[in-house]
Amino acid sequence: MLPDQAAGLRRRTNPAPRCIHCVASSPAPAERLGEALHQQGWHVLRVETARFHATQFPARNLFDWRQQLAQGRISILKTTHGDVWHAPALEAGAPGVVGVAARYDAVLLDADLACDAWTPMPGADNRMIIDVPGEPGALQQVFRLLKTAAHCSPACEAVLIGDGLACTRLQEAAGRFLDIAFTRTLVRLDKEVEPFAVLAARMAGEEKGRSARC
Repeated sequence: MLPDQAAGLRRRTNPAPRCIHCVASSPAPAERLGEALHQQGWHVLRVETARFHATQFPARNLFDWRQQLAQGRISILKTTHGDVWHAPALEAGAPGVVGVAARYDAVLLDADLACDAWTPMPGADNRMIIDVPGEPGALQQVFRLLKTAAHCSPACEAVLIGDGLACTRLQEAAGRFLDIAFTRTLVRLDKEVEPFAVLAARMAGEEKGRSARC
């Protein structure tokens, strides 16, 4: 059952839903970020959209995510770190998804690094977290994601974690080929011992800053 649709909005000063796209080659980064946000007191929905998930959802659920949205009822798994929704290949712009996002402090969409396309959630505060691997072949994939994020309107802020040398090369390429305004907002947390805790604290601080200005 969906939670109270006003619950997330009561806790937030920014009325736009928040969507965090966690791009990686395994489920671990999305899970760790979800736990870190939970520690900040956020009510998070983590959506398993990628192919690498071994879901814990009961096999008796015969309705896919499109049918669940059409029925106004999504099948979630309650965990100690928030809600989890198994929705393979979920489209961020699908009808009903924004309404689900508005019921949470943040929706965390995982995505496979090898995915062919990425789209932001319409009308949402989008942020992309990329776990950058050290393999040279992956740099082109990540740069394509950065290029797409840079051309969003408004631009989607991107955060790089993972291999330090690869992050440096990507930052240099972004500075040469992407819009300077986007490049200035590119965040690197690859040198942090606990990047997810740092990111969660940073996001919580942004929310408090909005509250102070209101």
